[in-house]
Amino acid sequence: MGYKYAKWTDRVADKLKMGKENWIHVGIAVGIAVLISAIVLITQAPTKGEYNTDMVRIDNDLVTMGAYVADMDTELTDLTGDVGELETGATTRQEQLDGVSNTVALHTGSINSTKKRVTTIEGKITTIEDELATVGSPPEGYLTGTYGNYTLHAKASDAGNFTANIHLVYSTPIAVGNGTTYNQAVQAFCDDIDWVAANTTKYACTVIYTGTAWGVSQVWFNIGTFSLEEGTEKAISIKFGGLNSTYEPDFAYVEVYPALK
Repeated sequence: MGYKYAKWTDRVADKLKMGKENWIHVGIAVGIAVLISAIVLITQAPTKGEYNTDMVRIDNDLVTMGAYVADMDTELTDLTGDVGELETGATTRQEQLDGVSNTVALHTGSINSTKKRVTTIEGKITTIEDELATVGSPPEGYLTGTYGNYTLHAKASDAGNFTANIHLVYSTPIAVGNGTTYNQAVQAFCDDIDWVAANTTKYACTVIYTGTAWGVSQVWFNIGTFSLEEGTEKAISIKFGGLNSTYEPDFAYVEVYPALK
């Protein structure tokens, strides 16, 4: 017969037919493996005390985490409230800004209206200034010289004929005669003039009452007419006499007027 392959059961049976020595070696190997496993388990596995300690620590950590989560919930609630307040404040601020914008718009309209009025007024002022520019300014004059021999310096913006009054002023009224009435004082002043002296002119006087007597506070006279060129100053000699030395004034001034002729 030819060679036949053995069944696997036969092969296992053959393996199991080991000697006593071999089985001793197998037993020793298994025992050593079990011993090593036991040692590893003993050294690596935690004790009950360590287990309890770890559980307590874990419980404490869970409690701490729960408190932390609760705090986070509270803060989140507060934050939500703050956000709501901010939204309410933003709405209020927007309403205020809208009010300010409306007020600014009203003021802008008022300012624009005022600008138009100012522009109109400026135009009118310009018109008035133009009209005034066509109207000559009043004539001007001042005096130089000494009592009885003055020089009038006169000037006008427009050419024409003019006249002037010369005023002699007395800070303390000059007592005249022994008159006790206004008319008597005026008469005494006229009687005191040397009417035949050179350059005597027609004098007028202002008489006032000092509280005790009547006196002359001012003497004035007109110098007649004279002509002026436009914008050109002119010097005019003014000589007058007939008044005695007591009528030398404390100061004198002149009034210049346009004259019709």
